[in-house]
Amino acid sequence: MGVVLIINVLEYLYPQLVPYTYTDRVSSFIDGVSAYIVVAFISYFCTNYIRLSYEKEKQSVLEKSLSIEEKNLHIINQNLELERLNAEKNKLMSIIAHDLRSPLGNIQHYLELLTEYDIDASQKSRN
Repeated sequence: MGVVLIINVLEYLYPQLVPYTYTDRVSSFIDGVSAYIVVAFISYFCTNYIRLSYEKEKQSVLEKSLSIEEKNLHIINQNLELERLNAEKNKLMSIIAHDLRSPLGNIQHYLELLTEYDIDASQKSRN
């Protein structure tokens, strides 16, 4: 574009440097019109290429967005399942702790009685 601009400025400022190669008005008109048509076609194809590339990228982003959303839903479902399993584990541990507390308490009381009172070895082994 810079070269074309420089040539046009030189032609405007110094018309004697650029020879006039057209033999008549019709060939000058055809050259001008064909230049505009070529520019129009190039503009159309470039715009069409950019639009198609944009649509392709837009579709790709949409697919990635849907994929991320599906993964997010999967993670949320896994989190809910883990929370449910954790609650069940806590309930089970609570039940086990409660069931073990009574027998261990009885053993502890028995040992406390053994240490409080002087009982000979024969009575200790019998009880």
